[in-house]
Amino acid sequence: MSTTSGGNISTFSAELGHRFPTFNACINKTRGRESHNSSSRSSVIKNSKKRKPNNINTQDASDLVIIPNPDTKQVPSHSNKVKLEERELIIHEFPFNKGWSPLELRENIEKQLSKNVFFEFMKACYGTLVVPKLAEGVRMNGERILKFSGQGSVYIRCLEPLEEEDDEDQELLQPVFSDDDT
Repeated sequence: MSTTSGGNISTFSAELGHRFPTFNACINKTRGRESHNSSSRSSVIKNSKKRKPNNINTQDASDLVIIPNPDTKQVPSHSNKVKLEERELIIHEFPFNKGWSPLELRENIEKQLSKNVFFEFMKACYGTLVVPKLAEGVRMNGERILKFSGQGSVYIRCLEPLEEEDDEDQELLQPVFSDDDT
C-alpha cells in the first residue's frame, strides 16, 4: 500500500492515537498553533508562560552588619559576630526595599547608625569582604544590594573607625583560624 487516500490517513491517525495516546495531544497542539483562530492561538500562549508580577516596591528583610573598622577584610564569624551583636552593630531583619534609589538606600541605612558615618557597601566573597565593582555610572540601589547579598547579610564598612572603637576592634581584624594554631 504505497498510496494513501484521505480516508486512509484519518484511519491511520486514529489508529496511532489509539495505540499511542500522547500522539493525539501532539497533533492537537500542532493544529492549535497553525490555526489562524486567535482564541486557540492565545490559549496556547497563555498556558505556556507564567510570569511573576514585577512589583519593584517589594521589601526583603536581610541582616545589616556594620563593620566598625575600615581595615577589616574578613567576614565576621563566630566570636567576632558575637562582639558585633553585643555592640548592636548587627541589625536583624532590616527591611530593604527593592525600589529604593541610591540616595534612599543610604538615608535608610544612616538612620541605623549612631552618628553621621561614611561607609561603603561590601560583598562577602568566600569569607573575605570585597568592594563590589560596578560599571561606570551604575550606583548601588535597593535592588542591587539585595542581589549582591543573596540569601546572606548586607555588609557595610565604616570608612572611619567608630568612636566607641576599642581593643576589641583589633580582634575583629584577626582571622578566627590562623596557621599559628598548628
